[in-house]
Amino acid sequence: MGLVTPIGINSQNSTMYEYEVFLSYKRGKIREEWLHEIFKPLFEMQLEESLGHRCNIFIDQKTIPPGVDWPDYLSEALSKSKCLVAILSPSYFGSEWCMKEFNAMHYRQTELRKKKILAKEYSVIVPFVKQGPMDVFPDFVDRIQLLDYSMFNKIGEAFKKSELYLEMQGKIERDAQQTAQMIKNAPAWLPEFEKMGWSEDQALQTQVMIQSKPNF
Repeated sequence: MGLVTPIGINSQNSTMYEYEVFLSYKRGKIREEWLHEIFKPLFEMQLEESLGHRCNIFIDQKTIPPGVDWPDYLSEALSKSKCLVAILSPSYFGSEWCMKEFNAMHYRQTELRKKKILAKEYSVIVPFVKQGPMDVFPDFVDRIQLLDYSMFNKIGEAFKKSELYLEMQGKIERDAQQTAQMIKNAPAWLPEFEKMGWSEDQALQTQVMIQSKPNF
């Protein structure tokens, strides 16, 4: 059927992909300021450096046109994204839509590995910890290798002038390189990504069961 991509090799057939990254996060004034003013500009710049080209990042608040059916738009954007970058916070796991996004991509990842299309050393989910406390996160988070940004959970101009901000820049550079490898090794887009079993019904009912660390 022409659906199988060599494991770990990025296919040139990326016709239906529109975004390198779907950025999943729980809305909130401070979280959004951190995301848009602190994290995203640096992450996007370093990601483009690692990829060697412009990177399309989907963010619901910035990308969804006014007047559209946003649940359908979110589902379509997710199906056309190579990977999900999840900004984890305690409230993330209490958000129905955040967990729908996370579960849908986890389902895709699981199915691609079953089909031998995605190698275990590659992922379609890149989880960042934006804030703690970690003890309020669900148990399965303990089995995920997180990119921990909890110590950089700061906003404001004073933070941008601090040594901690310089340290965060170095971490973002390293983590963007890792994310770029996931993007480069994303399998070819499949029509299944748009099917209900992948983007809605089964995926959203799936309990996120993390098998091992770091390749959950």
